[in-house]
Amino acid sequence: ARGPPFVGRAGQLLDRMLAAIGLSRQTNVYITNLIYWRPPGNRDPSTVEMQMCAPFLLRQIELKQPKLLLTAGKFATSAMLGKDDGIMKLRGRKLSYAQDGMPAIPCIPMLHPAYLLRNPADKAKAWDDLRTIAKLCDELGIKRGAAL
Repeated sequence: ARGPPFVGRAGQLLDRMLAAIGLSRQTNVYITNLIYWRPPGNRDPSTVEMQMCAPFLLRQIELKQPKLLLTAGKFATSAMLGKDDGIMKLRGRKLSYAQDGMPAIPCIPMLHPAYLLRNPADKAKAWDDLRTIAKLCDELGIKRGAAL
């Protein structure tokens, strides 16, 4: 798989979720992946794969200097925050991402859009999390467009 991250049905859902709170890839959101290829058979990424890609991810964060990080799903959350509590326990909570040589960055774990496609009953949880994200954007001075 080549090209931009989060394409297909999960990417379209993510774009709609962000648009619901006035965020978009075109204006105020940068999206990247934990690893830069789809694991064979669409299996979960391995620790080795995540470690191989980590320097590139850290460098992107260093260059972009985001005011807020959102992690989608358990693997991104665990890899970025070093927490293994599970996404249902961590989702929607304001946590903190630390990287050497940079001030801490607020981070909110969220449910992965692919998970929401398989479990539509949890979309209400995702909406609660998006409201938390919108509020934090406003507190951090992150400009949001008109919400859909």
